[in-house]
Amino acid sequence: MAALIECLMIQSVCAGIAPYAILVCMVSASIPLKAYDKRMLVIPAAAAAAAFLSVNLYYSASIPDSIRIGRIYTYRAEGISAGRKYLVEGIEEGLKEGDIISGVFVYEDMPFNKDGYIGKLVFSDYRVSLDLISRLKRFKAELGEDLKEWYGYDNGSLMGSLVLGYRTDLSPDRMATMESLGILHILSISGFHIALIEQLLEKLRLRRSGFAAILLYGAVVDSVPSYRAVLMSAYKALGRATGRDPDPITGLAASFMIQASLKPYLVFSYGFALTYVSSLGMMLLGRRIGRRTWWMPQSVGSPLAGTTAALALSFPFMVSMTGGMSAGVFAGNMAMVPIYTGVTYLSLASVLLGPIPPARIILEPVIASIMQLALRAGEAASAFSADLGLLRVVMYYPAFLAASWISFRRRKFGILLAFFLCGLLISMPIIERVEIVNDWGNCKVVVSSGFRTIVISNERIPESGEILLEKPIFFTLGGRRVEISKGTGWNSLPQVHVEGKRLKIPSEMSYYNGMAVEADFIFIFGKVYRLK
Repeated sequence: MAALIECLMIQSVCAGIAPYAILVCMVSASIPLKAYDKRMLVIPAAAAAAAFLSVNLYYSASIPDSIRIGRIYTYRAEGISAGRKYLVEGIEEGLKEGDIISGVFVYEDMPFNKDGYIGKLVFSDYRVSLDLISRLKRFKAELGEDLKEWYGYDNGSLMGSLVLGYRTDLSPDRMATMESLGILHILSISGFHIALIEQLLEKLRLRRSGFAAILLYGAVVDSVPSYRAVLMSAYKALGRATGRDPDPITGLAASFMIQASLKPYLVFSYGFALTYVSSLGMMLLGRRIGRRTWWMPQSVGSPLAGTTAALALSFPFMVSMTGGMSAGVFAGNMAMVPIYTGVTYLSLASVLLGPIPPARIILEPVIASIMQLALRAGEAASAFSADLGLLRVVMYYPAFLAASWISFRRRKFGILLAFFLCGLLISMPIIERVEIVNDWGNCKVVVSSGFRTIVISNERIPESGEILLEKPIFFTLGGRRVEISKGTGWNSLPQVHVEGKRLKIPSEMSYYNGMAVEADFIFIFGKVYRLK
């Protein structure tokens, strides 16, 4: 566990995530070094040495003779050679993921970057070759397209994402409900899917050959979350083979060390951090919180405990990536995850039986029905759209984290749960307010009223779900008329007037690496109070 914590600390320092660093320091301080002797200090020293060596080895690669095509973009692609990433240009249409190309190119060094690119290869002439991995990737892509043809575009796209990790466009309605409910993680092949396959293999009494099947499945999917799940499965299999107890936290630390050492640029990826922090939260707090939900039905208490435990440690990342999160995340995990578990099993059966026309004819109406059930149930659950404005939590997070840590150390889990609920109440839009938000250097005005949050963007092209500030927008908050309009200068911030009087907000907004609240006003009984 200490290795995982030390690696997370190194990652947090490199990525500059202050709340996360606070969390790591608190957890690491809770390790009783006296009980384990000072030899435990060898682990963080080894982790630091491994981090130094992995970065230097990764960026000391020679110029490759050939490159495997990874993700394909417009007029360029990612290339992979010996586990290292390169930017590839000068390619034509017709190449597919997994193809190997070699030929005449110009190589350019690239500075250290968070995407992990070592250099750029600009091809003027190349030839294409295939190997087993190439054919596996082509087979996955062809099977993903076949699913759309067999079961319809929307249903086939969802099935390809759930089973093959083949992400293409899903229907906007389904994506909107899954995003609102916080269950988009289901679309990424991860521990959720590997666990389902493990359970299925055990029910079929194929436990001995199960690991080989999971290893092959992870190679076909070829994603960071799937490899994490595969590494942890390998750790469990090794523990059983040697007659040792496979401690899950040690397995999580080992998989983190392996992935971060092979691909050190992953430490700058929020998705990479989230998959490990969420897993760590469930391991540390899942059972403890679950014991406090004994009075609930298991179908409700178990998902609630897992969701709460995962979110308890991942709040800082949610704050950094997005300005808010729907309270429907709890409804989504309690109600929708069981439904999508059934959808995943059915999708797996449909992939295996799809080439057989009679089986496809039998499965098609069943698939259409359960897909519609998942869509409509998601729409019903997301109707409760009270937003958890996590930007407010960031102001109170260090104090909230410190109080929670003290409660955890003293084993006062009831108080810990109360602190967590208080954090949710603070974040919910119960009070009518106007916030000026710095979103990576771009200004947004967040208006909370009636348990809903409205985001007004000052950018030329707003993000999905945001309102573009083209002309003045009016609200009634706390019984007073509020006007939000564009600034007078080309780079000035929007203006907020209450009953004709302008609120004092910053005139310009500098670039900020993340999201932060610049100004916060609440409206109570006709009065306006500034919190920040």
